[in-house]
Amino acid sequence: MNPTVDRVIAVVAILPMLWAAYYRYEHYGLNLPVIYYFVNTMSNAVAIGALLFSVWARLSLRRNRGFVPAQREIVTAGAYRFVRHPIYTGLILSYLAVALRIYSPRNITLLAIAVFWMLVKSFVEESFLRADSQYAAYMTKVRARWIPFVI
Repeated sequence: MNPTVDRVIAVVAILPMLWAAYYRYEHYGLNLPVIYYFVNTMSNAVAIGALLFSVWARLSLRRNRGFVPAQREIVTAGAYRFVRHPIYTGLILSYLAVALRIYSPRNITLLAIAVFWMLVKSFVEESFLRADSQYAAYMTKVRARWIPFVI
């Protein structure tokens, strides 16, 4: 499909939400329900983005999957061109969406602990995989670990 058509469809799909947000803001001002509506809409957008990114990352793996780090074929295409751990990126984004949706100090703490252990796991995996010269070269080529073009 043409990228311009995709963009037009995306803009048309988001117009009802933008109109509803504008209507609520104009008629009710910036009060708690309006703020909740904006946060709710934002959490939905983050969740959809996380889902799409995670699916893209999984499809990029093709048949190269496993539960534990092992010597497999190094994937450098798809999502793996931009970050070394795109599935973790998708999970972190989904945790952010959950945090926005059901905010409480307890939930934030639990999600932060989950993200912390996921990040530790990625460091352990890379220390194991760094022994492979191909993966070491991949690490120098793809600098971003979780967030494209950042870290």
